[in-house]
Amino acid sequence: MANFLSKRSAVLGRIITALFSLSLIFSPAVRGIAEAEAGRQILISAGGRSFSAALYDNEAAVALAAMLPMRLEMGELNGNEKYCGLSRSLPVNPARPPGIRAGDLMLYGSDCLVLFYKSFSTTYSYTPLGRIDDPAGLAEALGCGKALVSFQSALE
Repeated sequence: MANFLSKRSAVLGRIITALFSLSLIFSPAVRGIAEAEAGRQILISAGGRSFSAALYDNEAAVALAAMLPMRLEMGELNGNEKYCGLSRSLPVNPARPPGIRAGDLMLYGSDCLVLFYKSFSTTYSYTPLGRIDDPAGLAEALGCGKALVSFQSALE
């Protein structure tokens, strides 16, 4: 009988723990955190293709997200990046990256948005904004010369 009560107590304990966990998942505070995390995902579209990207957790990325959605005509530079001046300055915290990777989204200065489609080393400093999850096909989607590129929240 004592063994039965012990097992029953253990099962009830697990049920109570599970119910408590579910209450946390559905609480407004936890939902708000989950929505904020999801808000860091954006879509970058060009040349009929869309790429999922994650924005970093910094002031510049938050300021960029507040500007979305936006559609920019981006110029070509050096055969490895597209760039465009923004309508306003963003907070900066520039640093020289160890290297640029295809899919990096950076801020040059305080108002120049840069999307890199090739990997290379650099001596320039940038404020990192985010990164495309899988940049395969990005160079082809952006094409040669100027490109029309859309940026929007993944939640829209």
